[in-house]
Amino acid sequence: MLDVLLIYPPSEFTVTNGKTELLRNYKLGKTKVGVWPPMGLLYLDAALKKSGFKSGVLDAFVHDLDLDAVLERIKLLKPRIVGISITTLQIRAAVQLASRIKKEMQGTYVCVGGPHTSVDPSFVERFNEFDFCVTGEAEITFPEVVRDVLAGGKPTKIYHGTLPQDLDKLEVPDRSVLNIKDYFRAEKPYYSMLTLRGCPYSCIFCSRVAISDTVRFRDPVKVVDEIEIVIKSSGIRTFVFLDDTFTIRKSHTIGLCNEIVRRGLK
Repeated sequence: MLDVLLIYPPSEFTVTNGKTELLRNYKLGKTKVGVWPPMGLLYLDAALKKSGFKSGVLDAFVHDLDLDAVLERIKLLKPRIVGISITTLQIRAAVQLASRIKKEMQGTYVCVGGPHTSVDPSFVERFNEFDFCVTGEAEITFPEVVRDVLAGGKPTKIYHGTLPQDLDKLEVPDRSVLNIKDYFRAEKPYYSMLTLRGCPYSCIFCSRVAISDTVRFRDPVKVVDEIEIVIKSSGIRTFVFLDDTFTIRKSHTIGLCNEIVRRGLK
C-alpha cells in the first residue's frame, strides 16, 4: 500500500469499439519523440520519501497503458492519494482517470498539478473529480498537504506551492524508479537534468505563467556530483539540461563546464 502514487498520463484515453485505448502521440517509428522521464514527478517522489511517505511513480504515457490498465495498477498499489501531473494536452486524460478513480476507489483522494494547473488553477473547481490541486513548484507544499490529508484533514481545492529558494536542499531524484530504456527503445539513452529554475523574461510564445520569474541556481559542484552518480549507477554519459534559461548567467554556465572539465568527465 502506498501513501501517494504520482501519475503521468497520456493526452487522452480514447474508446474504440467499446474498448478504451491510448491515443498514441509523439511517435516516430519505434521512438517516442521528445519524451523523457517526468522530472517534476521524480523530484516530488524524492521529496515525499524524504518526508517519510511511501510513494511511487507511474508513467502511463511511455508504457502505452490504457485506462483499464492504469486503474488496475492503482488498485494493486492502493494509494491513499493519487497525484496526476498535466500539461494542457493531458486535461482530458486526467479527467477520465480521476472520474474512474472516484467511481471505483471510494476514499482515494485525487490531486492534480503540473504546468496547466499553474496556468489555470480554477480548473479543479470545474471538475468535482479532483479533490485539490497544487500550483507551481510543489516539493515543499505537497508533502505538507499530504501529511495533513492522511491525518484526517479536509483539503481545500487550491494550494499555491511555496517556491524552493535553495535548490541544493532538494533531494536528488531517484532515477531508478523508472527504466530509462522505456524512453529510448530505438536510440542511445540519455538523462535529463536541471541546474537552475526560473526565467525573468516574458516571451509571448512561452507558457510563462507556469514558470517562476525568480531565477535560482544550483551549485555547479552539486550538479556534477549528480552527473557522476548517474554515470556510476547507469553507465550513461549523455545529459540534456532542461533549465528554463540555461545560459542566463554566464558565470553559472562556465562554472558548470569548468567543473566537468576539472573532473575529467567525458
